[in-house]
Amino acid sequence: MKPLYDLGVLPVRYRTGKGFKPHISLTFKVEKNLTFAIDTTCSKLIPDSYLITHAHSDHNGKSVMHSERAVCSKETARALEILYGKKYAGRTFEIGDTIDITGVQVNTYPTHHTIGSTAFFWENEVGTRILVTGDVKDAKDLPECDLLVTEANYGDYDDPNCHFQDDISAFREAVKEPDDIALGAYAFGKAQRAVCLLRESGYSGMIGMDPTSLALTEGLMDNAGQLCGLDGDCGIRIAALANLPGWQANW
Repeated sequence: MKPLYDLGVLPVRYRTGKGFKPHISLTFKVEKNLTFAIDTTCSKLIPDSYLITHAHSDHNGKSVMHSERAVCSKETARALEILYGKKYAGRTFEIGDTIDITGVQVNTYPTHHTIGSTAFFWENEVGTRILVTGDVKDAKDLPECDLLVTEANYGDYDDPNCHFQDDISAFREAVKEPDDIALGAYAFGKAQRAVCLLRESGYSGMIGMDPTSLALTEGLMDNAGQLCGLDGDCGIRIAALANLPGWQANW
């Protein structure tokens, strides 16, 4: 394994009065020195680009979505606007596009973590293949690389409890008789996946959702089917657990 200086890449974390900023930035050279910030907050030392892999709050899109140097997928930009009620000011792309960022050709790939979640891939001047992923649910579409920057702060690889497959069969069994069922799910990501699984399982009825989950699902999914608020006439409801007082959570 080559050291990073042989690969022509310098990882940087900026310090603030409260400590180090989350995530990192990468400095590299393609004709000139460039810095791409990866899912990090704004800095006085402005990078050449803020790469946003997806719209979950721990990836700091809210902090940089006002910057013209922000770069993310169209779906991520829309999710950020719904979540934070602000206009996204940066660049967007369709996942799978190759985009030019300050003269660097950057390929984009799906990571299947959320709607719009994206991996970024480019080469520097010495030919190092750099892949930045954020969270990854399925790596099947990702290219080979020489340097990988990924989300790896959860779990222990040697702990078998940290390796599991989604129990889709149990999910489908639980919703066979949709009579006053409540599913607990994060508003962005899990809620949309639950809707997708319900529709794939053959459920075509009304699905109730909390306001944030509903806005995100309607704004990001074309095939969500009939949706309503939690007080609507429906047999299945999806919401964050905090928004499900009195309901039996099955997921």
